[in-house]
Amino acid sequence: GTPNGLYRLDRTTGTATHYRTTAEPALSNNVVTMLYELQTGRLLVGTDGGGINVWDPVREVFDYYRHDGDNPNSLTHDSVYSVYEDSSEDLVWIGTWRGLARVDRAAQAVHHYTEVDGLPGGAVYGIVADSAGMLWLTTNRGLARFDPHAGTFRTYDTRDGLPAGRFVRTAIFQSEIGDILIGRLDGLVAFYPVRIPENPQ
Repeated sequence: GTPNGLYRLDRTTGTATHYRTTAEPALSNNVVTMLYELQTGRLLVGTDGGGINVWDPVREVFDYYRHDGDNPNSLTHDSVYSVYEDSSEDLVWIGTWRGLARVDRAAQAVHHYTEVDGLPGGAVYGIVADSAGMLWLTTNRGLARFDPHAGTFRTYDTRDGLPAGRFVRTAIFQSEIGDILIGRLDGLVAFYPVRIPENPQ
């Protein structure tokens, strides 16, 4: 994924196919912000202004999931930065410029979470889940832990030991041993979610 479309490399032939707005099958926007492969094999291609392009490897076409003001089950914004699939609950979580979306595929329903619900910032840059099922979200205004069952957020900041500064979009990763690593403009933050004590202040 690049600021000028999406490239698919055929490792057998060494050739690349360039997907963009001006060539079929067309992307909805050339600025690709993230890639996420679902367990079904479909590839989610997030863009900065064109929503999500869903690549179907069987049909070799894109389907589009975008904001629609008349449809409450659409995205809240067409700038998409992060995706996390919870296959055990048949849910897909999507981070956009205007909050977090929970897509319930079985019920074909979408629920949106914004700053009104406790998000520290409207833009959700990264999403990972810890061993307890909590979602950790990097936003444009800090780090949040989200309880998907209670629907509540807990924000972490300098009072909890985080350095001041901004997170890099999509730069979040969970290792095999469970620690979470987050990229910042001035370095890297790493922590074990289960070892973070609660700060009552």
